[in-house]
Amino acid sequence: MGAYAFCLEPEKRLYEIVSSIKKEILAKYGSSLYLEDPPHITLYVGRFKDKFLEESKYLTNLVKENHGICISVEVTFIFGPDPITGMDTPIYLVKSTPELRRLQEETIHFLEKHREKGIVKRYSTIKFEKSFQNNLDKYGYPFVGSVWKPHISLGSFNKNCVDLNKIKWEDKVKPGNYKIKELVIYSLDEDSEKLTEIKRIPFEND
Repeated sequence: MGAYAFCLEPEKRLYEIVSSIKKEILAKYGSSLYLEDPPHITLYVGRFKDKFLEESKYLTNLVKENHGICISVEVTFIFGPDPITGMDTPIYLVKSTPELRRLQEETIHFLEKHREKGIVKRYSTIKFEKSFQNNLDKYGYPFVGSVWKPHISLGSFNKNCVDLNKIKWEDKVKPGNYKIKELVIYSLDEDSEKLTEIKRIPFEND
């Protein structure tokens, strides 16, 4: 068993822009939480029996059924302080569409029988509002359904140590539509928060 993150990786042009911003922050200010993670939208995080990987054909079929899915990057925003990290988390907010919510719902449905008891460490000590807590109790993950705000984050930073204004990050990603390239499954180290890639499932966009 272990903790896993299920993430949507955007197409190359968006991926490379966000990656370059992350590298610029890393070069100027050094490492920070989530900064060195690949650009992604988190779909679901939880603890699961490793056996789900043997049945991942379901996820492959789910991805095929959703080929051509796009995201719409709308605005920039800073979760500050982020309730999970206690720091500032700058994000590119993605429109929550029925297609994205359905993809999340079906992913969670498949993984339900593989869930292990317990809550991922990053969420276990947080006092959430009722709707988030209900999701955490039911799914092991607080950000499900209507309260899920899909986004791509740059990292999470101590605002006294990182001056985001010097990066001009808000102007570097243009609002608009981008394709989703792959569903990526990562194992999550609950102590270091490090992601390790386990499997990639391409959306086979035209």
